[in-house]
Parts: sequence; C-alpha cells; structure tokens
Amino acid sequence: MTADLIYCAESEDEAEEGAYNYVAKYFESFAEHYEIFGEHLASSKSYSHYSGAGEALKEFGYEEMTKAFVAANVWGTPRQILEKYEARKAIIGDLQACAIFSFSGMSFETAEKSMSLYAKEVMPELRTWSSGEANRAA
Repeated sequence: MTADLIYCAESEDEAEEGAYNYVAKYFESFAEHYEIFGEHLASSKSYSHYSGAGEALKEFGYEEMTKAFVAANVWGTPRQILEKYEARKAIIGDLQACAIFSFSGMSFETAEKSMSLYAKEVMPELRTWSSGEANRAA
C-alpha cells in the first residue's frame, strides 16, 4: 500500500501550484512538529529512521528537501497522476493507493474538487490495474 498526499487538478499549472502550496506546507509542518533536523531523533526508538534528515539538510538544503518531498507525493492532472502510479507499479508491482486529499489548511471546496476529479478520472483506471486481492481491498 502506498499513502500519498494527493492534489489532482485539471491543468498542469494548477496542479503544480497546488502541490507547492499544500504539499510543501505539509512538509514544513511535519518538519517543524517532529523537529526532524535535530540530533535527538537518533536516540529515539520510534523516530530513529528520521535521524538522517539533519545530514540531508546540511548536504542539500531545506528548499531541495522540500522539492524532493513534493516530488515524492502524487499530484498533477489525472494523466500525470496515472503516470506516477505507473512508474511506481513498474518498481513495486501491484499497489493499493491510500489517497489523502485534505491537508495543510486546504479548503473543503479545494479538497472536494481534487478528490472528485481523482475519483472520476483516476480511480476507474487504477481499478483495472490491481490483482484480484487488491481489488477486493479497494
């Protein structure tokens, strides 16, 4: 199963603007809340997997890390989103997508518009990709 912050839009420009507005804000909130750039995480059993973030920050910088986080999530036009899922499927095989549509202070209307477009244009295609077991879970 993959879990992603999803922003689905009609145009590439709108999708990119939304991704860098909402997905990037989520990363900022996450980084601040967990203090992922601090050294304290290395000694935390539950969060030690974040301990390399401080080194990555030193090497790449905050802006590049934010861009990488945005790029790692699934956003775009329906076609772009399907292409991103196809790339993942080529690597990991059948996938079940857990889509998160409302985050980072996004308005209800914006989240609903994104979710509705995804449901109309992306979900029908995704359902044709899954194995029988994955289809039953969906």
